[in-house]
Amino acid sequence: MSTNKEIPLGADGNPLSEAEVEFNKKYVDFTKVKFPEVNKLDFVVPDYKTSGKMIKISDYRFPAQTPERKGIVQMVHGYGDYFGRWAYFAEKFAQ
Repeated sequence: MSTNKEIPLGADGNPLSEAEVEFNKKYVDFTKVKFPEVNKLDFVVPDYKTSGKMIKISDYRFPAQTPERKGIVQMVHGYGDYFGRWAYFAEKFAQ
């Protein structure tokens, strides 16, 4: 009797080794999840020190995956951090 065990595939389509499967169980690859909505926003800084300088910031959103919204989660990354890594958690909250 044969068992049809599904073999996990890597990003390149090749089967993963046992070590890679164990690594993936322990660690999250944050680069696999991307924000589906990214909006670039322009703001004029009303500070006399910057003389009305324009700054650009980005608004990253992961829309709720159910018709009714339960709440809003706002995340702000720290200095020197990469906000893209938070897409994984935003996807989980959206679910």
